Amino acid sequence: MRTTFNEKIALQLYNSGKNDTQIGEVVGKRSNAIAQWRHRRKLPVNIGNLANGTYQTGDHYRDVLEPGQVKEMSMFLIHLLKAGKQAVKAGVKPDVMGFMEVYAGRSRQCVIREEMVR
Repeated sequence: MRTTFNEKIALQLYNSGKNDTQIGEVVGKRSNAIAQWRHRRKLPVNIGNLANGTYQTGDHYRDVLEPGQVKEMSMFLIHLLKAGKQAVKAGVKPDVMGFMEVYAGRSRQCVIREEMVR
């Protein structure tokens, strides 16, 4: 059974650019419950601007990537957001291009290792 919350308020918050965590804090639910609610309504993730804390809706990568690429992109975005938050906490401007270069290098190393195992 699904737990209930004020979906009208949640949708207003979503439309104003709030992310799942922010919506959940207002309506009294965990972010994973909000994510499930959003998925059922086919609403894309609100992608954040870590520097100033504002959020805007972006194109959802699941709609444009091949199924095999979705997991890889999900992991990349999770790591990018975590690194960005750590940079902001440390008072440093997030270096997205630098992160992408390091992440791409690690991905290539993983692919090479997987090929060696085969």
